[in-house]
Amino acid sequence: MKKNCIKRIVLWFFVAIVVLLLYSVLFPPYEEKNLGNGFRLFGGHDSEIYYWALGDTTTVFIPPDVLSYVNTKRYILARQKPHQFDDAIYPKFYKYPFGRDTTYYWFVDKQEKSLKGPLLYSEMESFLQEKDLSQMLQKLE
Repeated sequence: MKKNCIKRIVLWFFVAIVVLLLYSVLFPPYEEKNLGNGFRLFGGHDSEIYYWALGDTTTVFIPPDVLSYVNTKRYILARQKPHQFDDAIYPKFYKYPFGRDTTYYWFVDKQEKSLKGPLLYSEMESFLQEKDLSQMLQKLE
């Protein structure tokens, strides 16, 4: 009788661990991080960067999935891999000139509330060299 009880407890323990692991994979933790000047990183598994401020109609949005980013006081540089299809919940749809299987780069000037992208690595490299910000691309990788 005692062995059956111990076996049952061990079995329920492993079932609980498996359920918790599946839950954490299927429902990753929500994250919202303040990037400054009204810009935020939103997400967890699928991350996006957006600008929103009360009373301001300006929209700056980098769609999911933001793979990595560099945030300075004035600029944000992001590396993004688009989803296969646009989700209707997003405020804007972008055209990806080299398809959705390509990694793209985005540049945000937080003071100007401007967005440059989607760009290929070589295009972003040239753009950042013109602005004397090449070190940002090195930090991104």
